[in-house]
Amino acid sequence: MKTFEERYTAWLDGGLTGEAQTAFERELTERSESLEAPAELQRFQDFFRSHSHVTPLESPDFFNHQLLERIAAEEKPPTARSGWSLPRLAWFGGLSMATALVLFIAIIPKKSETHSQSAYIAQVISARSADPNISATAFQTDAAQPDDMTVVWLDGLDYVPENAQ
Repeated sequence: MKTFEERYTAWLDGGLTGEAQTAFERELTERSESLEAPAELQRFQDFFRSHSHVTPLESPDFFNHQLLERIAAEEKPPTARSGWSLPRLAWFGGLSMATALVLFIAIIPKKSETHSQSAYIAQVISARSADPNISATAFQTDAAQPDDMTVVWLDGLDYVPENAQ
C-alpha cells in the first residue's frame, strides 16, 4: 500500500482515477489538516504547467545519445591507473632478475681450485713482551707446504699454567 505522500503526489499529478481518487479525497476531508494547502499546491501546479514553455529539441536522437554516454561514463567505477600494466611489470621484474644475476656472477669471485693456500692468512711481524726478562721470537715454516704454521717462542718464562689460553 502506498503512503499518504505518494497518493497525495499522484492525486496532484492527476494519477489517481475512479475509486482511488474518491477514496483519497474522502481521506483528505477526514484529516484535520487544512484543505487550503492542497488547493494552493494545486494552483501552483496548474500555474507552472500553463506557463512552462518547453522548446522542442532540434535533434532529440543526438541529445539522447549524449545523455546516455554521460550516464554510462558515470556508472563506470573509476580505475586507479598507476601507469604500470601487468605485462610491463612482468618484463621489468624479469629484467631486474637478469641484471641481478649478471651482477652476482660478475662481482662475486669464484673459488679458485689452483690456489692451495688457505683464505685465512695471518703473519706475525714482530713479537715482544712487556717484561724485560722475557724475549719473544716468531718462527714460520715454509709457506709452500700444506701444514704451514707460525710458532711464537717465549724465553724467560718460569711457569705457564695448564689452562692458560
